[in-house]
Amino acid sequence: MTNQDPGTSRRPDDQNPWALNLVVRLEKDVVVYEQDLLVAAAQATLALLYDDRATTSWQPAIDRWRDGRIRKLCRRARGAKWHATDELDHVEVTVATATVRAFVPTAVASQPPALAKLQMAGTDLPARETTYVVPTPNALEILIAPDLTMSSAKAAVQVAHAAQLATARLDPAVREQWFNATRPVFVRPATDLEWRTLQGPDVVVVHDAGFTEVLPGSRTCVARFRSP
Repeated sequence: MTNQDPGTSRRPDDQNPWALNLVVRLEKDVVVYEQDLLVAAAQATLALLYDDRATTSWQPAIDRWRDGRIRKLCRRARGAKWHATDELDHVEVTVATATVRAFVPTAVASQPPALAKLQMAGTDLPARETTYVVPTPNALEILIAPDLTMSSAKAAVQVAHAAQLATARLDPAVREQWFNATRPVFVRPATDLEWRTLQGPDVVVVHDAGFTEVLPGSRTCVARFRSP
């Protein structure tokens, strides 16, 4: 049950890290549920990485980001600060109550001002009372560690990373078929039993670097594609 991020081994001592920013829209007095944020973060990350521009104008930035540690940052914005990011290269995904933008990666030390001023800490969203449905065939299922406490923003980054790693392992033809269809993504907490036993060649595991909230090496998520 291990997964090595391909970027981690190539440039472990990178002194100029790059990051992909995820920004969730949190307008005043508008409720956004955590479950919706997590799915939207995964969908937005994949939408950016498999956008046509990812092999053309965006490719140099994405390749540079992949060549280092694969960092993601989750920020929040509303009103004028949200609209200040309109002109930056991004994709936008809305899932129920959550709207998330994924931005083309940039150097952490020289973020565009419209992103750099956005706050990251303290993003905790309410959970919707819900019954988790059984994933449909050919769906991406992401399970979150039951023994870790993470903010909504931290969980969004981990789920997005799990989605990236899982889809990267798919046969390109299968991935294209999935991506061009409805791209179903299901996210839920794992049960204790699942967390202890879920393994196999079709399962990817996210190990966090430990920069924030959790200890280095913590397993935060697992992901797998449900067979058709």
